Amino acid sequence: LSIAGDEALAVCVPARRRRQLRRAHKAACRRGCVSIMSAQADPKTFFDHLVRLHGARWAGHGDGVLADPAAEEFHRQALPLLAAQGLVRCWLVAIDDAVVGAYYGFHHRHRAYAYLGGFDPAYADESPGAILIGHAIAEAAREGAREFDFLRGQETYKYGWGAVDQWTMRKVWTRSIAQ
Repeated sequence: LSIAGDEALAVCVPARRRRQLRRAHKAACRRGCVSIMSAQADPKTFFDHLVRLHGARWAGHGDGVLADPAAEEFHRQALPLLAAQGLVRCWLVAIDDAVVGAYYGFHHRHRAYAYLGGFDPAYADESPGAILIGHAIAEAAREGAREFDFLRGQETYKYGWGAVDQWTMRKVWTRSIAQ
């Protein structure tokens, strides 16, 4: 998504998704007091929530990225270092006292990257993942991001936010052996 100023949701997100987001906010508010918290200052607590919520979201459906112990350990070690450099964006959404959604993304050089999320399936009707993505887009715009990148994969939800496919380029350097 290309982002233009603080009006990111109104300008860049399709009207249908904005309506769905408003409905999600209303549904969450009917369920209880909704709060969205920045969590990069406490990477360990954030990551514990993310592992729990991502696992709950993917249970029985391939178990998700963090089911691999090596991937989980990598992120446990990398997240505090990335947070110290100001590169991560970690958001949690709570309804009353229950943390029901987590968003893990990055921000660098006027571009925001949505990496990973999770939510409690018991709150699926309140769409905590969508609430967090909408929040992440708005915050990225406030921070000066001009693009919001959903990264690789052609998951349907990304297109609902207005994402368009872009080529991923790779340059491979090889060393020629002189003869």
